[in-house]
Order: sequence, then structure tokens, then C-alpha cells
Amino acid sequence: MAVPKTRPGAALHHTHVESGRARNDESAPLLFLSYDTDNQAEAQDLRHILQEDGYQVWMAPEDIRGTRPWTQQIVDAISAASMLVVLVSAESTASEHVGREVKIALDKAKPILPVRLKEVPVSGTLEYLLTLVQWVDVFPPPLNLHRSILKQRIGDLLADRAEAASDPTAPPKPLSSSTVSPYQGLAAFQQEDAARFYGRDELVATLLGRLENERVLVVGGPSGSGKSSVVR
Repeated sequence: MAVPKTRPGAALHHTHVESGRARNDESAPLLFLSYDTDNQAEAQDLRHILQEDGYQVWMAPEDIRGTRPWTQQIVDAISAASMLVVLVSAESTASEHVGREVKIALDKAKPILPVRLKEVPVSGTLEYLLTLVQWVDVFPPPLNLHRSILKQRIGDLLADRAEAASDPTAPPKPLSSSTVSPYQGLAAFQQEDAARFYGRDELVATLLGRLENERVLVVGGPSGSGKSSVVR
């Protein structure tokens, strides 16, 4: 979660570990929900969906309790959580607080599920931290339309974590194409990356249509926007 923009540093952002526990089942896995405050409505919707599916969810500001520093409550909650779910948006990509939470979870070897609210490029700290993490897209809204894939991915990650915990000496599973991040940074997609390149069908069709009537077509855009990948 990110610190509230209206009160930076106030003890109202994240959640107390105990209050984030599930309403009915104390043994249910605890999920830490990280998001930027601009996406609080979506975070609330996701929390409700995950709780209905039997998970405990720790998020702010609902779960901050007592007078302990909110920073320590965040660290404690991530430590207690079975995994971290992070809402990915233009706002969270630019949030230092969300980046810190993801970094803490990685340092503690917690499974991470990025949930992308819109088709936005991931850059900066989150791009670096989530390089080898598979994400889930939950657009177009509403979130409930994507409930089954969310439940499946969370279940898979928790099952992998339980399996690793049961046999700490087992070698890690090799990364498959489904677990490699689609984000290439500034590197262009090549033909062998076709399975991970999507969302540009309309643009590609438009460019091909124009090439039928134009001998030269110039494709321009900011650095990192995907010009080379589209052309290839």
C-alpha cells in the first residue's frame, strides 16, 4: 500500500496483522494487498472478492491499529502474509511506497502476484523488481469478471510455496514461458517473443493497412513505448 497523500507519514495507511485476518477462518492464508491510494476503490473491490473466496486480506487504512509506527506494522504484516498481491497502475508504478513493499516481500521470499488494472507500461522500481514475476490483467472492469483467473493464480502460487516449504532441499522449478515477465524494458520484442506480445492488434492492423497505400511509413513515439516491437 502507499502512504496516504493527504497525510504523508500519518499512521493511517497500512494494516495491523491481526485486524487483517479473515473474518471467519483464522487458518486461511493471509494476503498483503499493496496499492497506491489513487486505486483505493479497486483495492477495496479486490479485498472483498478475495475475502469471499476464503482469504484473509491485510490492507490500509482499514487495518492500521494502535500507536505503533505504521512502517513497522507494514513490515510485520508482510512478514506474516502468505503472499503479496500488488495492484499495478500508472500511479503504483510511480509510487516509492509500493516499490518498497514489493522489495520487502521479495527479500522475505514471499510469492508476489502483480494485478494490472490497465494496460500500462511498468517502469522504474516495479519493472526491476517484477522482471521474473507473472502478472494477471483485470481489465476491462469490473474486477469480478476476472475472479476465476485471480483465484487460480493465487492458488497456484500458494501451492508452489507449500511444496517448496515441505522440501527445502528440492531445486527450484525452471521458469516456464508462463512465469517469465512480459515486460522487456527498453529491449524490443522479437519473433520468438510473439506469445508474450499482445494488445497491439488494432495498431498493427492499422499500420499494415496504411502500408498498402504508402511506400514509407514512419512510426514515432517516446523511448520505451514499443515502436520497435510493433514494427517487428
